[in-house]
Amino acid sequence: MNSFDLISRGLLPFLGGMRRFIPFLLRSAEAVVPRCDWHKWSYHDMTCGSCAGSAAFGFYGMSVTANDLALRSFVSARAIFGSERSNRALLSRVVRQAQRGGPCVPEGRLSAHELTPDHLHPLACNIFDELYFAGDNYEITEAQADWFRYMAV
Repeated sequence: MNSFDLISRGLLPFLGGMRRFIPFLLRSAEAVVPRCDWHKWSYHDMTCGSCAGSAAFGFYGMSVTANDLALRSFVSARAIFGSERSNRALLSRVVRQAQRGGPCVPEGRLSAHELTPDHLHPLACNIFDELYFAGDNYEITEAQADWFRYMAV
């Protein structure tokens, strides 16, 4: 199982979301273009919703255009694919830290593992905690901390 599969198991359900169709979309795309050539292609997601479809194709190397009028979609798409390199680099660092074994949850706060026992994959819990408490664990601006909390939720 790859990292995207593990992370997507932890995504909250999104009414009308395409997450359940992603395996079909990936297989269909691979039937037309071999996966080894995906880095030469673009995926245009005109209603990106939770960005799960865009993230899947981006994860496998396609350049992505994600478009949606919903604020949640805009913030997620900009965070994942936008031109804000410092946020993207920090996001990668935060996710890598979560994969290594978990975040440092501030004293007196509950972790996602404690709040959602048996409901989310442990890696998804680690990523949620790492994002939500990034302001406590990294030297970042208040605006970046707000952005990370938004991405967590």
